[in-house]
Amino acid sequence: MEDEAKALLVKLQEESNSIDMQRVGDSFLHGTAFAELKEFELKRLFGKAFAKTLLEQETGKWQGPLTSGYGLHLVYVDAKTASKTASLEIAKQSVLEDWTTDERKKVNDTFVSNLRKEYDVQISKPSTALLPQKLSE
Repeated sequence: MEDEAKALLVKLQEESNSIDMQRVGDSFLHGTAFAELKEFELKRLFGKAFAKTLLEQETGKWQGPLTSGYGLHLVYVDAKTASKTASLEIAKQSVLEDWTTDERKKVNDTFVSNLRKEYDVQISKPSTALLPQKLSE
């Protein structure tokens, strides 16, 4: 697999303009192009090691393969933008959203857990009387 990725990388570096990017590589659940991702988003999507390695890559050329939990990736970094320190108001909003999401998940998990306690699910074999009868020949 890694040899295939390296061979494709060479091809991309040599003739990337003539390659139909929709036809190379495997499909990926989260898409094939990402714009203006923040470091925490990269970590959440691909893992800490991948994010660290990606942020060390040069801009303007195909590189890789980089490894994530999803497998191997060939990447093209268009540009990098220096991170900005969030204002207190933005940070407060972000913390509130995270807390709200966590609380909602806890409430939902408790609700589902309580529902499960109220029901006893039993699976039995179907009665042969309900099955279609074979036509006699």
